[in-house]
Amino acid sequence: MENGKKVSFFQRPKTKERLFIAALVIIPVIHFFVFWVYVNASTIVKTFLQYHPATGEYSWYGIERYVEIFREWVLGINEEGVRDIRVLKSFNTFWNSFRAIAINVILYPIVVTAAYAFYKKISCEKLFRICFYIPQLISISVLAIMYRSLFHADYGPISLFMASIGKPTEFLTSNSEHMWTIIYIFAIWTGLGANVIMISGAMLRIPGDIAEYCQLEGVGFWRELVQIVIPLIMPTLGVYMINILLSVFAFTMQPMMITFNNAGEAGKYYTVGWYIFEAAQQNSISSSIYASTLGILLTVILTPFIVTARVLVKKFTPDVQF
Repeated sequence: MENGKKVSFFQRPKTKERLFIAALVIIPVIHFFVFWVYVNASTIVKTFLQYHPATGEYSWYGIERYVEIFREWVLGINEEGVRDIRVLKSFNTFWNSFRAIAINVILYPIVVTAAYAFYKKISCEKLFRICFYIPQLISISVLAIMYRSLFHADYGPISLFMASIGKPTEFLTSNSEHMWTIIYIFAIWTGLGANVIMISGAMLRIPGDIAEYCQLEGVGFWRELVQIVIPLIMPTLGVYMINILLSVFAFTMQPMMITFNNAGEAGKYYTVGWYIFEAAQQNSISSSIYASTLGILLTVILTPFIVTARVLVKKFTPDVQF
């Protein structure tokens, strides 16, 4: 009742507010349950089933597929305890994915130092920013083609230079001993821009008074970085540390593009992400189930390390407010 008059359900203020909120969240909630909860739950369930193409039906398979994948991909042995060529390819594929961690560990100090140099506005700082950020504006496929041309045997400047000094080298062959080095350099180059932007953003939030104080007290360039700037941006650096572990899942495009889809003998350059990508293109239910099982197993293996890293980051990272 309002002023002696009966107010309908839809005219009540709280009801209108709740209906408005519900109208805003209903579509995202439905999307979440359909395309995340249902899809992921269905995928997990199917990893315990066996698909029969002849009948189009599923039967219970249990954890045998997980055991098989763990034995072949992680341990690198088959049922007889032998590492044949098929198992070797799986073994190489699995452990190649962890090269992403090595790449990001190498990238970490470069990113922090570059971001700090921009923060201190060194000479030609704007020019260096352009050099760092341009790769983020160009498609990675275009960058890969440009980068590969440097090592081309016929016209690549690096190949021609090696030939001119009497050391001709085949850089881009499937069995080249330099291929992983080339992939590492490409991944570091293309990964600099976005990470420098993220770390630079954290540094730019540091109050200007602190920089002025360091200047007045004569704090050196590197001392300011180590003792003042890094502690103040540790929450962002902590997130970056966790992303280093998560990069294992995303290490796909760099080796695929640099090798032009040539994984080499026994999966020399293959990664789990690359394998799952190709399995998805086959339009085969059995292949999709096998790839899903592999992905879930990799998640199970990495989850304890990610959770541990998150706990350590939260424990040792100061809660900076400014």
